[in-house]
Amino acid sequence: MRKERPSQTAKKVALSLISLSRYKGWDDKLPEGMLEATKKLLITSGACSEHLVKMSTRQWMTNVYLAFDWSLPGQFESFGYRKLFFEEQVCRSLNLGASQVLVMGGGYDTLCWRLAAKYPDVRFIEIDHPATSLGKQKGVQEMGSRANLTLLALDLSTRPLDEVLHEAPQWSVGDTSVIAAEGLLQYLRPEDVRATFAKSALCAGAESRFVFTHARVGPKGEPDLGPYARFNRFMLKMIGEPWLWAVEEKGLNDFLNDTGWRVEQKNSDIPVIGFENYAVAVRDIS
Repeated sequence: MRKERPSQTAKKVALSLISLSRYKGWDDKLPEGMLEATKKLLITSGACSEHLVKMSTRQWMTNVYLAFDWSLPGQFESFGYRKLFFEEQVCRSLNLGASQVLVMGGGYDTLCWRLAAKYPDVRFIEIDHPATSLGKQKGVQEMGSRANLTLLALDLSTRPLDEVLHEAPQWSVGDTSVIAAEGLLQYLRPEDVRATFAKSALCAGAESRFVFTHARVGPKGEPDLGPYARFNRFMLKMIGEPWLWAVEEKGLNDFLNDTGWRVEQKNSDIPVIGFENYAVAVRDIS
């Protein structure tokens, strides 16, 4: 990501979700309250004008997304399924007794803001780059702050995650936790992905879970970006957000070896389409 401006991918995902609501009944499929919260957040944060948000609700804009879905087939709907999976997994962990949630690189996602009201005894923390987080903090304040939600504007490439969480009064090291990295890890180098898991393990107790997405491996060992991979790589490079890490599902446990996490069998009926897989890792304290 270009550090001087908010994530363009985060804005694209949020806007495409608004347009997705006009397609095949997705207005009823999306998590309750997500659509209206996303619209409000984009406007109040200053990420988008009210005109652009309204434009994204038009059927013709949905058709534009569908027309461009050729570059990464299935991506348009995959954003919606991805949101459903993360909401399902985070809520499942909270209902099993997790007491705190960490979302890394949340962009303009509203999961923590919405769930903080539903689970007032749970602590929610988001960490994102200042270029995106500062605007989101402004937006959340205008929408209505939650006493149990903290947004931290930090560049984790300059400060270790475990150091940040050990210093955060809202985080209790050793408690059962849910950590979420949605659409994030493919933008990191493999060694940085392993470091993210290892550092988070130092701050999460038994029964903690790490919910994440990962890109699949392409024919030459690079992240799979579909039949038009050269074009997609060029476009991602142009906005300063290239994909750097990919792994197949069967290789996840080997990749996570010695990080303090092991892959848990997915318990979900939510479809996986597009070019990212979903995964859940459980804290390995053996």
